[in-house]
Amino acid sequence: ISKEDPQAGELSIEMNIGILRKDAQVKTTILMDMMGMMMSVENTLNTGNKTGLLAMDMMGQKIAAKITSADYEKVIGAKAKMEIAKVEDVEGTETILGHKCKKAKATTTDGQVMDVYYTKDFKSFKVPGSSNLSILGAVDGLVLKFVMKSDDADITMEATELNTDKVADSEFTYDIPAGYTEMTYDQLSSMSGGGM
Repeated sequence: ISKEDPQAGELSIEMNIGILRKDAQVKTTILMDMMGMMMSVENTLNTGNKTGLLAMDMMGQKIAAKITSADYEKVIGAKAKMEIAKVEDVEGTETILGHKCKKAKATTTDGQVMDVYYTKDFKSFKVPGSSNLSILGAVDGLVLKFVMKSDDADITMEATELNTDKVADSEFTYDIPAGYTEMTYDQLSSMSGGGM
């Protein structure tokens, strides 16, 4: 992701997103390098009992919060403005990781437009509590690439690996990791301007 701004120069961000899913459990891991400033966010949610864990490491400051069932509703509800309002297939295809992908145009409830490439080789699934990944559950297949468009920059996210191996139960933990300071979900969310 890069943005050219004559006032500030070029902003460069490298981001890796990992998604694990097993039954009612979903874990998203985001690793970000913004001009040398490292950050990681791991969000584990159990959609069955509506609990989870949010752990962040911002340049060495490690903080985590257990997500209670009351917090879960906040996590899901806070993302409503980025929900997909409309998806329409458009002309075009692309081959990604060996899978032929159809092109679609998606529009969020707040008017943001995305180009989406998805394959019908796999089923779609939702990633709860993740506004930017709401597109994953909005099409009839697995999204392997999407481009969010804005006046300031276009942001492209594309799959670089697709692993269909079974996910171990040990991947989903709901305990505060060693070395992390525990906060409430509200405290942690307020540190990020309510954007968690």
